[in-house]
Amino acid sequence: MATEYLYVNNFTADVNDWTNTGSTPYLHDTDVDYISTAVTDKVSRNYDFANTAIADFATITTIELEVESRSGVLGTYVHCALSLDGVNFTEKLNAPIDDSDTWIYATADVTAFFASLANINSCTLRCTSHRPASGTVRVRRARLKITYTVASTQQTKTLIEEYDY
Repeated sequence: MATEYLYVNNFTADVNDWTNTGSTPYLHDTDVDYISTAVTDKVSRNYDFANTAIADFATITTIELEVESRSGVLGTYVHCALSLDGVNFTEKLNAPIDDSDTWIYATADVTAFFASLANINSCTLRCTSHRPASGTVRVRRARLKITYTVASTQQTKTLIEEYDY
């Protein structure tokens, strides 16, 4: 088994009531870049993931959406929705945030959402904040974690040697 991580690598235009900290695209693989809002039920911009390098969709065993978020206020959530066309979104993950004010990963199995490599490469993420009366919602990383099988080179080598003419 092998794993490929597809981090956010692009986003649509900025939106009101979300603050960007660091450099674009904000939800990639760093410890210093993130987005935040103190407004409840605010929809973020659309985020695109990097394309997969996997050549055969049939080798994929699982695809998970992973989002790292933080608040410090109990009852805070980041609602994460995916789209294959950038218009029609389906909620896939309610990432709960505890009151520890530390970065926490939330994960959802989204394998059934995808039917092809083209679907994976066209996938878009949108986050919506939910918070109680106070607090700030922060999102630092978002990625698709793809687990897939890899053909065994030893098995292939053995078969070739066995039938060496």
